[in-house]
Amino acid sequence: MIHIHCPTKKAYILVAFSDEACVLRFPSESGEIPGLALDAKPLVSINEQLMERLARFSKEQQLELNLSKFEIRQDLAFSLKLPDGEDAVLYLGSYVGSYSGMLTQKLTSWSDLSALIRLMPQNRNRLPYLKALQVFSGEVF
Repeated sequence: MIHIHCPTKKAYILVAFSDEACVLRFPSESGEIPGLALDAKPLVSINEQLMERLARFSKEQQLELNLSKFEIRQDLAFSLKLPDGEDAVLYLGSYVGSYSGMLTQKLTSWSDLSALIRLMPQNRNRLPYLKALQVFSGEVF
């Protein structure tokens, strides 16, 4: 199913960057809910919002990323429960462009997904991230 609009007020995107050793690294703003957060607008395409969030992230981190090289998985979205009890949706994406300079340096400070999962509280929110780990590992479920 292709996701056109986000059904919740909050969304997260977990975006993979491959380092020199082909290890997937993920920027994250929080240990509790890994990924990049955004306040979803109900009448705006979620893809458009996710791309805007990635552009803002690129600017905040002073990275020169080619936004056309981001791929967002249209067929997957996972439900999350935020610590305040609100619902959120986790979307998956990856950066398939080449990079150097500042991004190469930043990659070393970002964690792989298994490390991010270990930092999360031991609750049901780990399940979507375990599924994401399977997706990023190339397994289909």
